[in-house]
Order: sequence, then C-alpha cells, then structure tokens
Amino acid sequence: MHHPDIGRRLVDALMDRYYDFLLDVVFLGRYGLFLRRAVKLMEFRPGDWVLDMGSGTGRIALLVLEQVGLKGGIIGVDASPAMVAQFRRKCDRFPNTSVLLARIDRPLPYRGEFDKVLFSFVLHELPREPRDRALDNASLALKENGELLVLDYNTFSNGVPWGIKLFFRLIEPPHILDFVKQDLKEALSRKGFGDFMEYHLVRGYVRLLKARKVWSS
Repeated sequence: MHHPDIGRRLVDALMDRYYDFLLDVVFLGRYGLFLRRAVKLMEFRPGDWVLDMGSGTGRIALLVLEQVGLKGGIIGVDASPAMVAQFRRKCDRFPNTSVLLARIDRPLPYRGEFDKVLFSFVLHELPREPRDRALDNASLALKENGELLVLDYNTFSNGVPWGIKLFFRLIEPPHILDFVKQDLKEALSRKGFGDFMEYHLVRGYVRLLKARKVWSS
C-alpha cells in the first residue's frame, strides 16, 4: 500500500536535521548572502525586540542580533525540538535571546511587547486556518504601530510555473499552492495591518512583505 505521508515525514525529518545545509545546496552556496540581503531590507534598529515565529535553526536570528544590538533582542518560537536545539547551540551565548518550543498557531504568552514579528519561510508550511491563527498571534504580540515581516514565496496570481510546481511537489506540503495563491495583503488588512511595502527577491519567486499594525483587530 502506498502511503504518501511517509515521504513527507522523511522530508520533514531531513529538513529538521539538515535545514541550513540543504538550503545552501538549493541556493548554490548563496543562501547566506540571500539572508543578509533580506535582513538588511527588514531595517531592524538598535533596541528593537523581535519575535521570530518559526525560528528554525537560529541562522537568521544571528543576523538580526547584529542589527538590534545589546539593547534589543530576539525571541524564537518553533515546534520542532531539533530546530530548537540548533537555535540554542547558535544563540545561547547571547544574553538577549531565547527560544520557546511551541506551535505558532496555538496560544502564545506574548502581548504587545515586540517592535517587529518575523515569519521566515514558515507561513507556507501551514494550512489556511492555522496560518490565520499564527497571524493573529503575531498581531497580539506586536506593539501598536509595530511591524510584521513575512519572508516567503511570492504570490503567483497568474498560475504557478511548472518548474516551481515540481519543486513544490518534491519538498513542500500540498497546501503551499493555497499559500502562493492567497492575497496575503487582503488577509492582513482584515487583521488591522496596513502601510504595506514589498521587495521581490530571487527573480521574483520570493517576497519580503512588510506590514504595519495600524489598529487592533
């Protein structure tokens, strides 16, 4: 009997353990440069406190810490024990960072205390309803006028190119096709976000979307 979920679980296990290495391979050794460019566009300021939802291995957290300095900091949240362990190995030496083992679509203990909330290649991993709850958690965690940062696959409003669709089928969950067709700005507008800015990266296949919390939903 064929069990398609077995292949997906194997991919998830490999990604949890070798995430940074695999992305370096996919980006032909330029993943670090890509992350540095993306973090620069995020415009962190000294003293910013950042919530990294789906924080992974902590690789991006290290770059954020360079920008926010000792007066700021970053808190990671991730549901994978393997990812949390890697985050701690990278970041535990810094006094202004920590990581919580938790699902980002479940209630979190943060209320109005972060200048910025970051999702880096995590929202596409969630089906529509959990994705919606994760965005609600981000809104709750942000200060008034705080900023949401979403670094993820761009929207394909005219259909997904066959090569990208094959790539998605090999390594991404099935609901990614829902994510890349979703009007994320419209969804965020209904949650009290506005003042949108976006930057297209990797030939337009990746987008950094910025959104300001302009009212509490």
